[in-house]
Amino acid sequence: MTRISKDADIATRGIKALARSLGTVRAHRFLTLLRPRPTDYVQVSKRIYAKQGVDEIFERSQKRARQR
Repeated sequence: MTRISKDADIATRGIKALARSLGTVRAHRFLTLLRPRPTDYVQVSKRIYAKQGVDEIFERSQKRARQR
């Protein structure tokens, strides 16, 4: 058995187990909770850098670049 078929078998058996345990609707709901959600990176950046000036951010960036 190849890895792909093993992975597919595991996924199929897992989904069936979820459906038996939770019911079809709740199993689907559970699986949708595992999906990555869209993120507004502009808003995230605003929160992260809210109290920092451009110079501070730039200096930190330069310092990290030199460490690599």
